[in-house]
Amino acid sequence: MTDLHRRVAEPMDLTQLKYFLKVVELRSMTKAAQALHIAQPAITRQIRQLEEELGVELLLRHSRGAEPTEAGLQLQAGAAAMLRLAAETRSTVQASSQQVVGTVRVGFPPSVGASLVAQAATTFRQAHPMADLVLDEGYSTQLRDALLSDRLDMAVLTDAPANPLLHQNPLYEESLWVFYHPGHKVAGSRRTSLAVRSLRDLALIQPSPDNTLRRLLEHAARAEGFALNVIMQSESLAVTRGLLANAAGAHVSPYTALQDDLATGTLAGRQIDGLWVTRSLARRVDRPMTLAQQKFTIALQDEVGALRSSAPDIIRTK
Repeated sequence: MTDLHRRVAEPMDLTQLKYFLKVVELRSMTKAAQALHIAQPAITRQIRQLEEELGVELLLRHSRGAEPTEAGLQLQAGAAAMLRLAAETRSTVQASSQQVVGTVRVGFPPSVGASLVAQAATTFRQAHPMADLVLDEGYSTQLRDALLSDRLDMAVLTDAPANPLLHQNPLYEESLWVFYHPGHKVAGSRRTSLAVRSLRDLALIQPSPDNTLRRLLEHAARAEGFALNVIMQSESLAVTRGLLANAAGAHVSPYTALQDDLATGTLAGRQIDGLWVTRSLARRVDRPMTLAQQKFTIALQDEVGALRSSAPDIIRTK
């Protein structure tokens, strides 16, 4: 057998991949060894062995540390997926005894964090204390990209277009509301809804034009023959809440985004006629669900049911 065949035949060790990824992350053998709590010669030896087995140079060593070569960058992407799959396999095998273990990485938009995901996460952890949750807030485009790059296991997406790489299960539909300071000129009976054309006269605080909700609003406004008057762009729900409290403008968002502020009277709001968004739970089609992921999905669906019961005119399911 030639040296080349011998190198190809050698299997890559998960420990080697773990060490390699840490070096690439920290750009230093010394820092990687410290982070992994092992001696530097050991990590150096493992990576050299990995390079010999693959027959390529993975790192460029220099006085300041180490940088991945082009081959190293290719290995970085594959190694991360392999380690993740190994962890999922371990969890699946352990879960065969019906013990819910492992980590579930969940993404969600800001507007459902407190109302839905936080409640589901609390319920899930109380029922399954040996399982871990990683919660990641972001907008739908960011969450979709995180799913596709295997940085999330599942995510709640808003009005997400079909994607052949993702399985999307509709959770519920939610009406859009306009929120504002109680002293704002549009203030009135909370039970009185607004027509889309009423947004024409409002100074709005909204996310950037790339945002899914912003695109929906722009489309609805064009259909009524006007353009939105967006005076400020804010990607932060917390900042938007503060601006509304200071009477800096109005904001259109799904009801659950600021429902607590309505309940306390900090903000006022009105439902907008005919404007709804669809929330879906998405995951990759090539990733089988672990038992922990299945249990979290059930907890999430239970919270959707409770939310629907509390606000049947605002939250609807098919």
